[in-house]
Amino acid sequence: GLKTVHASHEKEARAKETIQQLKQEVANLNKLIEDGGSYGVGQETTLNELLQQKDELTEERDAQINQVVKLRSEILEFQTRLRTSETEKLQLESSLQVLQEEM
Repeated sequence: GLKTVHASHEKEARAKETIQQLKQEVANLNKLIEDGGSYGVGQETTLNELLQQKDELTEERDAQINQVVKLRSEILEFQTRLRTSETEKLQLESSLQVLQEEM
């Protein structure tokens, strides 16, 4: 129950951190690519490599975003289950009290 919810929160925090790092890397690569326009022909290979890295990072970032979306939905599911369990517990306690009063 709660351990799983806690673990999901930790996973989400880690995923958010990773997304921030990836966004920063993508921003850095974008800047390098923009600056790359002023380089000579010899830099073209580096530019292509950077573009390829940027594409790879973008794919990674998208995968991370999907992971976060999945984690959020899992957390919501856990919270719903927790509420359901708490409601059932209250109903049982209430029934038990009624039974004890009838005895």
